[in-house]
Amino acid sequence: MTNLGFLQDVKAHIRLPPGLPSSNPTVAAWQEPAHPTISNAQSSTLPEDADIVIIGSGITGCSVAHSILHHPSAAKLRVTMLEARTAVSGATGRNGGHLVSDSDSLFSSLVSSIGLERAVETVRFSEANIRRIKDLVGELNPADQAAVEFRSVNTVTGFGDRESFRDAIRTIDQLVKAVPDGDLTYKVTTKEKGIGHLSERIITAGSL
Repeated sequence: MTNLGFLQDVKAHIRLPPGLPSSNPTVAAWQEPAHPTISNAQSSTLPEDADIVIIGSGITGCSVAHSILHHPSAAKLRVTMLEARTAVSGATGRNGGHLVSDSDSLFSSLVSSIGLERAVETVRFSEANIRRIKDLVGELNPADQAAVEFRSVNTVTGFGDRESFRDAIRTIDQLVKAVPDGDLTYKVTTKEKGIGHLSERIITAGSL
């Protein structure tokens, strides 16, 4: 397909109506059985007017709703959340629990777009979120902690070409220099020292 044909195909797909959610979706294991009060919580009638409409009750929608409803300036705002199924039943409900900071891959672009100071703030905010979730899990009773299955692991990013690998190394060098006390550490392994078919690898320690 030519570049023009590809762009036209993308444009055509963007204009397609999204349609309705699947009529027979899979159910997240941790949502069985459904919560007796939260799962199907809803207003008796759909409001005709609203100042803010939040589409979806996933982690983003719930976080936005929580922030708005607890903000002093939003005391008189009418907030409506729309959910096609039950609470937190979409992508959030199927999340495998992979919790990482992608600062190592985004830092250079962040610096270019918002400046070094804000980029560092973004990295620290991202890592603080991970620490906070770790702390929250630590406050659970032993049985709930075991059910959460929270654990620290190493992640591996493989590259099939030298250019991408070098770009990644430059980004990591820039990140480590700007945030020397960051939570994550990195180890670079070349194909000569690596294993398997990967050309190069970056191992991130401390991801969750």
